[in-house]
Amino acid sequence: MNARKTLLDRSPAHAGLVPWLAVAALLAAAGAAHAAPATTVAMTNTIATSTKSMGTPPRGAAPNLGSEPASNPDAATAGLMADRVVVRKSAHTLYLYHGNEIIGAYHVEFGLDPRGPKEREDDFRTPEGHYFLEGRNPHSAYFLSIEVSYPNRRDEARAERHHWEPGGDIMIHGTPNDPRYPGTYYQSQNWTNGCIALSDSNMVDVWMKTRNGIPIDIYP
Repeated sequence: MNARKTLLDRSPAHAGLVPWLAVAALLAAAGAAHAAPATTVAMTNTIATSTKSMGTPPRGAAPNLGSEPASNPDAATAGLMADRVVVRKSAHTLYLYHGNEIIGAYHVEFGLDPRGPKEREDDFRTPEGHYFLEGRNPHSAYFLSIEVSYPNRRDEARAERHHWEPGGDIMIHGTPNDPRYPGTYYQSQNWTNGCIALSDSNMVDVWMKTRNGIPIDIYP
């Protein structure tokens, strides 16, 4: 979905410096359901205030196409930062990697039409391909958002061949700040316009463990 209702922060921000205790306290206050508006504002303001600028790493090569192992992240990986993101649409899972080690695995939902890659504007599909995280917004219409660099050159060439607009504004984000449905709706089915959606607590974790410029590969 278009999470850029306010100006997107394109600085190479890194939320890993947000104090864990402050975030944990805010999450506890929010409860298991979606945070109340005042709590959401307080949490996003805390994250925005604590975010520091860091250098954006060079764009690296695409990771291997192999399947992820079944092992789960544990305490040994708790302090590590991700250097790449892998999304498996068929498994509804987003993985954070540090080297070859999975340091996070999260349930995600996709566009209303999850079959196949995004090809054009308003097709309600989530892209498939090799991209990068290139901006983040703590004040979007959804609970935090990280921009994905769709469209890439391949996407643009395909759209041009068909005389389509490729679309854009593809984000990783949490649930709406103004939800229209119960919280369970957003965790049980595909509901976005093409973005990758997580629960709010998982979105905090992904925000804190990633930085701008790292690759994200989205597979069927």
